[in-house]
Amino acid sequence: MELLAVDIGNTQVVCGLFDEGNLLFSFRLSTCGERTADEYGLFMASLIESRAGREIGTADSIVCSVVPPLTDKIETALVRYFGRRPTVVGPDYSRLGINVAYDRPEDVGADRVVDALAARETFGAPVIIVDFGTATTLDLVNGNGDYVGGAIMPGLGRAAKTLTESAARLVPVEFEAPASAVGKNTTDSIRSGLIYGTAAAVDGMIEKFREEVGERCPVVATGGLARYVVECSEYIEVTDPDLTLKGLSYAYNKMNR
Repeated sequence: MELLAVDIGNTQVVCGLFDEGNLLFSFRLSTCGERTADEYGLFMASLIESRAGREIGTADSIVCSVVPPLTDKIETALVRYFGRRPTVVGPDYSRLGINVAYDRPEDVGADRVVDALAARETFGAPVIIVDFGTATTLDLVNGNGDYVGGAIMPGLGRAAKTLTESAARLVPVEFEAPASAVGKNTTDSIRSGLIYGTAAAVDGMIEKFREEVGERCPVVATGGLARYVVECSEYIEVTDPDLTLKGLSYAYNKMNR
């Protein structure tokens, strides 16, 4: 069975095609509220057929979204171009097979819960997930396998943009860790603050999480910006750029038993 998984984020729409639970390939579209359902549908259908080398036709799909205005457009696109109404994750997580022990479970971003589900199924519990996206989020699954909450920090891209737009003498830089944490020029100083600073902040939060869970637990990173930071982290042990898509595959199976 083929399954199209779609993660609608603030910056990008990430899509992946699964066959019998195996991820065949993934691709990204920019998040654009002005695009129509037909534009999204055509983009997805043409990219999938190009990568697969054949027409897909009717296919099941599952969606998680943190951009409510775009969710309906993507749902419409999936119905029109893949023939079936998608399964949508959240805001009710009762069918997902993971207890969401948040004050208001409906307030948790669906991508965070899906990441937690994938990490628990892959690495066991407890486990910490760090998602480097538009925001940098840390989430904790406790020893009972429950999603218990986390932390939200400014994302690396947003931090860089705010810094350079707010100070006239600071210029945009490439995301690359300098040779030394002590920058000897403005470019390396900015890079140090962004890369080493983000890694240090994340490591500090991981320490806090481990103190609260009461034991050392694995840490898995995901998200489009993870590759710039993980090598500078002391505690991140595994990087899985497809964690959210894999979580959507798990979620589909649990929600459609």
